[in-house]
Amino acid sequence: MGYDLPLAALPSFLPCNSSFFFSCFFFMSLLIISTPAYASKASAPLCLSNQSAALLQFKQDIVLLPSRLSSWKKGTNCCHWEGVTCDKTGFPTALQISSVSNMTFYLSFFNSTKLDPSLFELSHLRVLDLRNNGFGGEIPKRLGELTHLTHLDLSYCLFEGAVPMEISQLSVPMEISQLSRLVYLSLSGNNLLLENNRFTNLVRGLSSLQHLALDYIHMSSKSVSVITMPSLPGLQTLSLNSCNFSGILDESILQLRSLAYMNLSGNQLFYIPEFFQNFTSLRVLKLQESFIHSFPSGIFLLPELEILDVYGNDDLVVSLPSKAIPSSSNIQYLDLSYAKLHGDLAVLSNLTKLTHLYLPNSSLSYASNNKGLTELEPPNSSYSYVGSWVPLILNLSSCNIDSFPTFLQKVDLDTLDLSNNRVRGKVPSWLWRNLYLVSLILNHNNIDGFEAVNGSSLQNSQIRYFSALNNRFVGEIPTFICNWTELETLDMSNNGLTSTIPKCLGSLQLKFLILAQNQLQGHVPLMNATLSVVKLNNNLLSGKIGPTAFHNCINLVVLDLGNNQFNDTFPSWLSSFPNLKVLVLRANHLHGPITLSGGEAFSSLHILDISGNHLSGPLPQELFTSLKDMMVNESKRNGYLSFWLGYHTVPVVQTVKGRTVLIPDILNSLFIIDLSSNMFSDKIPDEIGMLEALILLNISNNNMSGTIPESLGNLQQMEALDLSYNHLSGGVPMELSNLTFLEVLNLSYNDLHGSIPQGKQFSTFDESSFEGNPGLCGSQVHRSCSGGRDNDGVHQQTFVNRRGNEDHRKKWEWIGALGIGFAVGLFMITLPTLLIQGFSNWYWNLIERVAELLMQGFLYKSFKFKPSRNAR
Repeated sequence: MGYDLPLAALPSFLPCNSSFFFSCFFFMSLLIISTPAYASKASAPLCLSNQSAALLQFKQDIVLLPSRLSSWKKGTNCCHWEGVTCDKTGFPTALQISSVSNMTFYLSFFNSTKLDPSLFELSHLRVLDLRNNGFGGEIPKRLGELTHLTHLDLSYCLFEGAVPMEISQLSVPMEISQLSRLVYLSLSGNNLLLENNRFTNLVRGLSSLQHLALDYIHMSSKSVSVITMPSLPGLQTLSLNSCNFSGILDESILQLRSLAYMNLSGNQLFYIPEFFQNFTSLRVLKLQESFIHSFPSGIFLLPELEILDVYGNDDLVVSLPSKAIPSSSNIQYLDLSYAKLHGDLAVLSNLTKLTHLYLPNSSLSYASNNKGLTELEPPNSSYSYVGSWVPLILNLSSCNIDSFPTFLQKVDLDTLDLSNNRVRGKVPSWLWRNLYLVSLILNHNNIDGFEAVNGSSLQNSQIRYFSALNNRFVGEIPTFICNWTELETLDMSNNGLTSTIPKCLGSLQLKFLILAQNQLQGHVPLMNATLSVVKLNNNLLSGKIGPTAFHNCINLVVLDLGNNQFNDTFPSWLSSFPNLKVLVLRANHLHGPITLSGGEAFSSLHILDISGNHLSGPLPQELFTSLKDMMVNESKRNGYLSFWLGYHTVPVVQTVKGRTVLIPDILNSLFIIDLSSNMFSDKIPDEIGMLEALILLNISNNNMSGTIPESLGNLQQMEALDLSYNHLSGGVPMELSNLTFLEVLNLSYNDLHGSIPQGKQFSTFDESSFEGNPGLCGSQVHRSCSGGRDNDGVHQQTFVNRRGNEDHRKKWEWIGALGIGFAVGLFMITLPTLLIQGFSNWYWNLIERVAELLMQGFLYKSFKFKPSRNAR
């Protein structure tokens, strides 16, 4: 049963995920030990009746996924059934039914199905694979009766309690052999308790064990030394990820001389002992987020080592070897993120098989003769792995680098990340000579331009992703970029770019065009139909929005043209774009009424922001009846907006309550309409009440009249409602008190009168939500409703004074409005009402909640690129 085959099957770019690794070994080893000699159903043995009955009984209580185990039928040969393998006498020897149960049912209803005792009648089983099913309760002690087992996988089955010691009794009867038979054991992902002494006793009885995975099992230890190991000479893989043990690794681990894979991530190890340098067979070592402080340099010299990952140990000090690592080294993947490096990085120059090098947020202590990052010179310009060339993925983000490392001239790169450094000057022309460069990330530096380059020399460029946001680029966008014929993403936002957008950009097959927060002027040229995301907000662009520029772009998902100088009527032609999810046209010079094109106008829209313009007329009812996606509430949807953007995501870093977080996606259930600061008139359409998914509605600073529609009480997901600075009359509908998620309400400065609803959510709102409506009464405004007072005269005078206070309106509109930018891979929402304290609190709470729900870090899926962690 070889080890080489499963490890070789691992993709070279993966940081060797332990669950994937074990599944891979499990599958490959089963091909060796349990593939039956009976290749066809016709030649398969006849299953014994008592074994068939036991299997049917075992199946009975499992809540199955559709079509799973459908072949398990009474009166048929069980040796033909899904997941069942028999020996020539008709006894099942392998039962492999992973992921057949409906885990959603088990997790949603906190239910589980205990292993039916009929399982133990299958006494000839050698392989039992029940992983990823909804079994629960304690692991049955009767597993010890299955004495022929060599492979046992009960991972992620919702088991809980103590690990039964009877598992260690899975051995051949004494008359045949004194040696235990279990070769593969995985109990990962269950809520099990296995203290250190019980762990030692467990593995002591498994002397033939080769592969052991106990990830996420509670292995708290009361002793200083942890993971005391008996002699297991054949153990090749050991995965104890996030087992909650804390202490110093016991030297008895050194007995595991055959160990090739070790994952001790997510525990508290404090330091890695010197004896780790003696694991000469080790090929994969993972110590992510293990609170380690020191690390022996000799590990770099282990002859078989391929993957070394110490990511996320903020206090780790790594002393690099004093001499260069020999060229015979097998290291392919090296992640030293966040470590404090001592020594000379030039010692890595002989790693000719290296394909992934991660040094983000690492600090380097320079020796007097240290060549450092800028002069590191790998000896070869190409890197080999298993006989095939693989370009290097190099992450040097947040490494305090102040110039482009010159060694990059001699390295074939696939991806280069120099973000979050102090790199200054111009992008060197020699960088474009690398014909294998696909992704270049220069975000958050002090780069101010490009060295002169011959555009024709770039025609063979493979660059697909170029991001240089938040630098100091000035002047025109260089037209040589148009020679990057493979370019899909161009992000040069938050720089000092001027002049116009080059027409030649329209000839590229771009999917993402992000040039926000510059000083670009003039008209937008004709763009390619391939575009999915356009973000040109906060520039000086003018003229008409289109359809000249975007009429071909029917694949648009996000269009943000906010805070420019476009002078046009409402772009009704956009309403027919079938995939448009986000439309931001705020703070321009749009005028006239809202008109629509077709009956399914804006049917996919999630976010509409046309605030701060000069739009007028009534709000068309058909606008709200066509917003189909907004009519499905949050409980009926899930996922992220990036689903609509395909494989490519572009992250953005935002500061939330003083904490830096990364928002790679916006939730698919976030729906916003902002129509504020325009000249809309007439009544608020009742049809808005059909938009059950709406979270924020802002119609403030308009000329709306009539009453507040009672139908707004249907918007059960609503968290912020602003109808202030209008001419609304009548009372506050009692139905609004049923909006249990409502955190911000602003009805100020209208003509409202009568009693304010009491209790429920309305008890959380203070006077500021209702000021400027002297006809209102109730505890919130400190006016008693006894006698039904309704002082229309005083109220009307207040309204006139309030309406004349243009300075207050401008202060609200322009000081408070921070715009809407989006985190659809690249945008985050900021609301146009932050001057109001309630809106500010609501906004930051929303963003913090979204940030916590979304994954930390980002993944460029098309490049298999591992993220920096500086946005955690």
